[in-house]
Amino acid sequence: MEQHIPMTEELVEKLTPTKEMEERDAEERNKIVEGVGEVCMAQRQYHLATKKFTQCGNRVKVSQWLLSIYYIIMHFIGRLLLNIYCF
Repeated sequence: MEQHIPMTEELVEKLTPTKEMEERDAEERNKIVEGVGEVCMAQRQYHLATKKFTQCGNRVKVSQWLLSIYYIIMHFIGRLLLNIYCF
């Protein structure tokens, strides 16, 4: 994240440890996958972030982010409707 490299789907998949690592050290793999998800969230790559959080089993974080995205969308829809009906 310090290097400001844009996260693409291809890069995210290359940064994700393989299933063989999961068998050896699941906790370390989950930390790496969650870190990749955090970077994706910071770059507003929500679809990639939720995919990574789901892969590492952090369904609570997925739910929180989906709710925050929902509230953002509803906020913009509300503003759009307000502008339509006021003019």
